[in-house]
Order: sequence, then C-alpha cells, then structure tokens
Amino acid sequence: MSKKMRLPTFFAVLPLAKRAPMCYDSFKGKKRQPPRAANEKKKGQGQNMIYRNDPAELPVVDAPSYWDSSEKDYRKVQNLIRGLTPRITAGDEGDVTAGTLNSQPACGVLTDGRVPKKIDYDEKKWFKFARGQSREVIFDLRHTSTVTGFRIVLMHKAEGGVYYPSEFTVALSEDGKSWEKVFVNKQFYARDPDEILDYKKDFGEKLAARFVRFSFELDVWVFIGQLEVYGTKVLQRAARPLKPTRPRRRKEHTVDRWLMPEDFMGIRELLLAYNCHPGREDQGRWTVEQFLPYVGYYDRGGRLCDYFFDAYLFLPFAAFPMRVPACNADLWRMYVDNTFATGYNTDALDFAFGETKRRLGDTSDRRAKVFLSILYPFKIQTKFGDLCGDGDFLDMSKLKDRKKAIKWLIDTQLALFRSRNYQYSELCGFYWFEESILISDRDEKEMLQWTTDYVRSLGYKTIWIPYYRASGYNKWWEYGVDYACMQPNHSFRDDGVDLIHSAAEITKKYGMCVEMEIGGTSEAYVAKYNDYLRVGAETGFMDSVHMYYQGGGPGEFYEAYRSADRTLNDVYHNTYLFTQNRYRPEEK
Repeated sequence: MSKKMRLPTFFAVLPLAKRAPMCYDSFKGKKRQPPRAANEKKKGQGQNMIYRNDPAELPVVDAPSYWDSSEKDYRKVQNLIRGLTPRITAGDEGDVTAGTLNSQPACGVLTDGRVPKKIDYDEKKWFKFARGQSREVIFDLRHTSTVTGFRIVLMHKAEGGVYYPSEFTVALSEDGKSWEKVFVNKQFYARDPDEILDYKKDFGEKLAARFVRFSFELDVWVFIGQLEVYGTKVLQRAARPLKPTRPRRRKEHTVDRWLMPEDFMGIRELLLAYNCHPGREDQGRWTVEQFLPYVGYYDRGGRLCDYFFDAYLFLPFAAFPMRVPACNADLWRMYVDNTFATGYNTDALDFAFGETKRRLGDTSDRRAKVFLSILYPFKIQTKFGDLCGDGDFLDMSKLKDRKKAIKWLIDTQLALFRSRNYQYSELCGFYWFEESILISDRDEKEMLQWTTDYVRSLGYKTIWIPYYRASGYNKWWEYGVDYACMQPNHSFRDDGVDLIHSAAEITKKYGMCVEMEIGGTSEAYVAKYNDYLRVGAETGFMDSVHMYYQGGGPGEFYEAYRSADRTLNDVYHNTYLFTQNRYRPEEK
C-alpha cells in the first residue's frame, strides 16, 4: 500500500503512482480503474473525436415546422429523443479532455433505450462526463412537438467521485434561442454511497417545444445511463406556448488573488508532515534529527543559515485504513497516540524548533505553527465502537454520532497539545482530511459547517486541500472552511505542465493557494517538481502561500537534503530559494 495521499479518480486511468488511488476493491490498496473512454470501441468514442463541437450548432428556426400527420407514430405518446444525438457544450472548456475521459455525443448510449443495471465504471451503457464546471446537453426534436415530461438515470458511486449532478435544470425552446426553464432541481441526494437513481418527472402540463436542454453542474464525474423526453409528435391543442425565462446572472465568489501570508496568520510555507503508518513505526514517527532541516535551512556546506518551513500539518499516511471494516474507534485512538508519541512528532518538532532558534541566536517569540487533522467519519461504518469511553457505541450512519466522533477527535488532540506545554510550538487550527466534499450527501454540508463552527468557537481555524477540481473546490467557503489549497496533481500525471497553469488560474480566482508536490526522488519526479517551481516563478504564485506534499517522515525533501546527487540535492536548496521568492529558473 502506498504511503501517499489519494489520486483523484479521474486521474486513476493512468499508471498507479505513489499517491494511493481514490477507489479501492479492498483495503489492501487494490486499484479500481474508472472508465477509459478512449478505449471504448463504440461509434463516436475514439480519441480523435471533438467533444464540444459535435454535432454542429443548432439549426436556425425562423418559423416553426410541424410533423406530418402521415407519420405512423404521429399521435403516440413516446420518448421523443430515442436514438437522437445531442449537442453538448461544456463550461470551462479548457479543462475538458476530449476523447479520453468523456463519452462522445455520437456514441449513442445516452438515448438508445438501454438502461444500465450495473454500478460499474467499466459498464459501457453509462455516458460519462468528466471535469469542467458544467454541461449543456441539447436535443433537436426536428419539429415542434408536445412535451410532457422527462426521465434521467444516474449512477452514484461516492468512492469513485461519481456524484449526482448539482443544480440540474430542464429547459424548452421553440427556436433554440429563447428558453423556458420547466424543471429546476438544485441537488439530487443519494441515500446510499453506491446506487442508481431512476428519476421521472411529469411537467403537469403540455408544452409546445422543438428543443430540449438539460443543464447541470459537474463535480468530478457524472454518469448518465439514459435520457428520455416524453410527449407526442402531434402538437396538441392543449399545448401552451413557452414563456422565456429571464436568465439570472450567476454570482461567483471570486477574488482574483492568491492566498497570501497576511491572510493566513503570517504563514507562508506549510509542510505536510505525514505520521502514523500502521505496521511501519519507523515511518510513522518523526524524530528531532529529521525535523531539523525542515525547521532550519542548511546550505551546501551544512551551515544553518535561516528558518525554512514555518508551519507543519500532522496527518496520517494514506496507508492508514480510513475506511471500513478496519477503521474504528481503536484506530482513531491509535492515530492520536501516534501524533503525540513521547519524543516524536509534535514533541520532536517543538524541540527541533527550539534548537534551531538557539543556533540562530533568535530571541524573538517566533514559534512553529501547527495544524492537526480531523479524520473523516464514513457513514458506512455502522459499528465504529465506543470512542469516548461512555458506553455509547457509535454508528456513523447517524449524523449525531459523526459529530460526536469529530468533537472527541478535536477535543482530545487539543487537550494533549495543551498538556505538553510546548515552548516553541503554537496550535493554529485543524485540517479537514477528506480531499473532496460529498455534495450528494444531504448531511455532508451540515457536518462540515458544524465542524468548522466548532473549531472557530475554540479560537482556531480550518484548512482544506482538495485534489485538482475536487467536488466543492469552487464553493469551499460555503462549508465554513477558513483557508483552502488545491493540488495540481501534475507530479502523478504525464500530460505536461498545463495542469499547474490551470491550478494557478483556479486558485487565484477563488482565493486559494497551490500545493507543491513531489512524488518521489527519481529523476522523473524531480523534473516534475521543478515544473512546479518554474511555473510558480513564471505565474507569480511563488510569492503566495504554499503547502508542500511529499512522502511521510522523513520525506523527499529530507532525502534531497542528505543526497550526494547534485540534481536531487538541488531540490532542497531550490525549494528554499522558492520560499524566499528568489528562485530564478533561467539561472538553473
């Protein structure tokens, strides 16, 4: 099992990197592959297909046309879009990968009448949408018809990032220009992590329309098994003309500014310090010696010259079994015990910081800024155990029990931190460990908002580090999170540096920062890490807040610091230059 964090599911079509995948068949870390649309042999799903512009723009309708009464099914109530190819457009088109992760309009599975029964990534009856902020799926009925309702079949598989679409709407038009919204559903909610939703809606009236538009927001993946539109070809007398809906201007929380140290309690450089690796005690405990080259910067001659990282986040390895059946009260207690193991982790950091201050002759009140983790209580764990020692055996399917577990975790860690009376460490807040927000869980928002409110009531802040475009990334503030940082995931992919540029744009737009990522010490991983440094210097996010992903203790930066290989050793020294806003890629 990898010691790394999870790879977002829509990236898991790539070879397994050091970050663990988001989807598992078992808790041994067996990889579950999401679909690879480029390999699907159905018509229209080849890699060279153009996703957003196929088929062509809607036809110009100057005057309505009608079906001929000689049609055999003229008066039949039927599915009016059976076998039709839609026109599909994407919000944020630059983030949509054509022919690889998205099914193509001409593949036919969206309207072929074959309803999938399997909750399976590889089931080819599912039409797949990935990435981008939204979709519009438009059907031309060819002539003005009577429309009475619709049907949509959806897959939900939470572990794979396949969620129900949010802000789902249906609109009708007679000319393809003016539209009336006839159905608005801001969110479908799932009752179970793995399920199929077969949703039918009768509009309660007959409507005259030629075009039908399905619109929805996209969070990671949306799988649609079938779309249907009900009505008749004959324009019935009772069919009313459409009344165009005035479009509402969408309000977005955009700031066009990266998270800066002055916004983040003076913190500029935050290191993810992985601890607690079940079965690997040597990797689960940081020592003073391991922390020293992180707290202080040592030049190529081994001389201590300056401080280095100024904040440290303690969090469990991905090998830590977060999910059932292994995850229970005993495991949560194990994590807390490991974090505060005598002489290690938080203890070691405090001593290392004090020793660094002494060697630098620093008499100020400077302290190491510390963040602790909030583990995620999964609803499927119905037999979590007696966490609080009060005889109450928690059932995580109940929201009150999930809140109780979170409160215990926060309170216990806070009490232990305070009991140590650290001289050189300051607790600043807590990290929401899960890397995406399950928007289709009706309780998720309430649970997260309750958590962030509770943390604030104690005088602390919360941080969140979603993977690239994870669900909730563009609404992170709505959940009460104080600070957010997004993973580009470039270190674990083979498609160039565009991902870092995209992450830079997104994080600046929404007031986040960019996570710096090094996935290993090989030449390939070092080259990819250097891409982060270079793009940071080129785009300007070098001057903002950064959070640094690496392997658990002692980690890649420590290995670079100790390495005799100049290329690897440069990682340590160039990172320091980056933290000082002095990295110049043209000089390297």
